[in-house]
Amino acid sequence: MAEIVATGYETRSRHSLARSLKFSPLQSLASRWRRAYKTLFPWVNISFEVVLLAYNVAYLFERTPFYRPWLAWVGVDLRRLGAEDFVSGLALFHNRRSDRIPIAYEQC
Repeated sequence: MAEIVATGYETRSRHSLARSLKFSPLQSLASRWRRAYKTLFPWVNISFEVVLLAYNVAYLFERTPFYRPWLAWVGVDLRRLGAEDFVSGLALFHNRRSDRIPIAYEQC
């Protein structure tokens, strides 16, 4: 006689329960990958966040000119602009703009 097992809202025999839990090889591989992802992702994520925190703290105490590691890899140097930088930039912008504006011809 089949033994009856109550699982949640359903009642199944042990034989049908075991048959429904059997996985095909692809489902087994997919479940392994899913389990590995669920196990490794928190560790990889926290490692990434710790590296970002380390770069931010190093940038805060002027140990590095970069606040993100990929800015160091690419070689991007971010700098703050002062008031004189804005003035010189505006003057440069106006000089370039006046060079590009064509001379208007007088109409007779």
